[in-house]
Amino acid sequence: MHRILPFAVLLLSIAPLPVLAQEVGLYFTVARTTLSETDNEADPATRVGGGISLDLPFTDNAGFRTGIFHARKGAQFGEEMPVSGGTYFDYVEIPALLRIGIPVEGGARPYFLLGPALAINVGCSIEVSAGGSEISQDCEDVGASVRSLDLGLTGGVGIALTSQGGVSFRLDALYNPGLRQVVDDAEGEKHRAITGQAGIAFPIG
Repeated sequence: MHRILPFAVLLLSIAPLPVLAQEVGLYFTVARTTLSETDNEADPATRVGGGISLDLPFTDNAGFRTGIFHARKGAQFGEEMPVSGGTYFDYVEIPALLRIGIPVEGGARPYFLLGPALAINVGCSIEVSAGGSEISQDCEDVGASVRSLDLGLTGGVGIALTSQGGVSFRLDALYNPGLRQVVDDAEGEKHRAITGQAGIAFPIG
């Protein structure tokens, strides 16, 4: 028996840990976005989007979240402008977030989210409205060289309400200050977004 025990301990040490259930989520997002500038502040714009998330848990209270989101950003013209409208950007955004849960009793699971988010630009337009008429042009048509990649640092809080079947309903509040200049010839302009997310997640493992 004393010879078997060391081998049993070794076997337990190399045996894989139980795999926690992964989750796929579907999200609707509402973002309050603007552009930070060196000499003035653009007015914020409200934009809606959505996406798909994938949660990979490490433990019951920690994990990794990624996914693919349609992140719509931009800013409206300030009040000093003689016309209304704004500059609007569309991105495919891929977050890489660490999720740290707060241990509590019951079905509610609060957590923190923090990590980078890489965004690929898929569209940019300048929309102008004046005198009852509206004009929309692609940013490149007016000489704006929009960078194809953007990078932000996302942080925030969320809560998941889990049902008996394992399906969870999520609410997240995130802040994402951009780390890269958006347009080549617009020094200092970076995205800033406050985003509210509502989603539903399903276990897949």
